[in-house]
Amino acid sequence: MKLLPILLALVLAPVLAFPAETPAGATPKPAPKPAPKPPAKKPTPKPRAKPVPSRKDMAIKEVATYDKDKDGKISNLEAMALNQAFKANPDSFFYLLDENENKFLDSAELAKVPLPKPAKKK
Repeated sequence: MKLLPILLALVLAPVLAFPAETPAGATPKPAPKPAPKPPAKKPTPKPRAKPVPSRKDMAIKEVATYDKDKDGKISNLEAMALNQAFKANPDSFFYLLDENENKFLDSAELAKVPLPKPAKKK
């Protein structure tokens, strides 16, 4: 019984070791080419983030809300309403525009505020 695996190994070893022979004139078939890879998709770019407004931009936007006639200038009545709002809410961003730090926006300080241009009429 111990001889049977050895005999099988001796008989099958030459068959497994040497592949089947091809005829003398025949050339072996080339291996098929692998399938082409699909083109790589370009990654879609992420949309750009909107710039975060600075505090000064927020102060200018807040002042622009007091420009009732939308002429791009702060008139005397609008300046009075703006200063009343500044006194009522000292935590607003108006302090960024108050250069002399007297908690009052005078006409010279309001003139320096770059308000949005008025829309052109057709």
